[in-house]
Amino acid sequence: MDPAFSLHYRANSLEHARAGIGVARRVARKATERNRIKRVLRETFRVVLDELPPMDIVIIARPPAAAMNNQALRNALLTALQRLSARTPHS
Repeated sequence: MDPAFSLHYRANSLEHARAGIGVARRVARKATERNRIKRVLRETFRVVLDELPPMDIVIIARPPAAAMNNQALRNALLTALQRLSARTPHS
C-alpha cells in the first residue's frame, strides 16, 4: 500500500485496462496542483497500459501525493501497478 494513493480494481470484459483518477480538494487546495497530480498519474498509466491485464482501476490520491515531485509520483504508481499486474492473471 502506498501512502500517496490507493488503488481499487476489478476485471473488465474489454481487451484493455481503463483508469479513473480522483484528486480531492483536501489533497491539494489549488486546482493547478490537483491537475499536476492527475496529469502525472494519467501519463504514467498510459505508458504501462499495454502491460496491464484487462481491468478497471480507480486511482485515488491521498494528501502525501501533493508533497511528492513528478518523478516520485511516477515511480510510486509504476511500483503499485507492477504489484497489481503480478497479482492479477493476464488473459
